[in-house]
Amino acid sequence: MQLLDLSRLKQTVNADPEFKLTARLLNAKLKLQIGTEQALISIKDGAVVDVNESPTFFDEWDIIASGPAEGWQKLLQSVPPPLYQDLFPAAVHRGFSVGGNLDLLFGYYAAFRRLTDLLRKIANNP
Repeated sequence: MQLLDLSRLKQTVNADPEFKLTARLLNAKLKLQIGTEQALISIKDGAVVDVNESPTFFDEWDIIASGPAEGWQKLLQSVPPPLYQDLFPAAVHRGFSVGGNLDLLFGYYAAFRRLTDLLRKIANNP
């Protein structure tokens, strides 16, 4: 993905103690759609095990977060503007969408919110 260097995602997330705590026992596949680009992040037992930067139509996912590329640029700023600090307000007010298994998403929302913080960290520290 041009906006994010996802090659660092697995190492960054798995080294983060807050993510480890909030994601313990989490098993999920999160599909990110940033404009026309997409990635599939596989999490098993609270650790990122794979980042597929070229998922296909046939790849299964549990949760999807999508939005326009310019919206993701704002969401991933080190200090995002109002309503871009998190996926939920961006989905309600800024053209993003979040879907899939919402029980899983909201049951582990702290983990997904921390993942967003770590994506922001990767985007701003090349």
